[in-house]
Amino acid sequence: MGGQGDGEPLCRQQLGERFMAVAVVGVDGISARGGLTTHDEIEANTNATMIRRAGTEVVVV
Repeated sequence: MGGQGDGEPLCRQQLGERFMAVAVVGVDGISARGGLTTHDEIEANTNATMIRRAGTEVVVV
């Protein structure tokens, strides 16, 4: 789900149009202060979109 379209990653456009019962996202770290973290900005935005569009989130560190 990569690529670009209209200046916004296609994956974020496509995910924004869907609802997921469960989203499983991988992150590099987690903390009370910083929340979920990853070194890649596109991955972070994709994860955030998936979490917003899901009924249940599962985070894998």
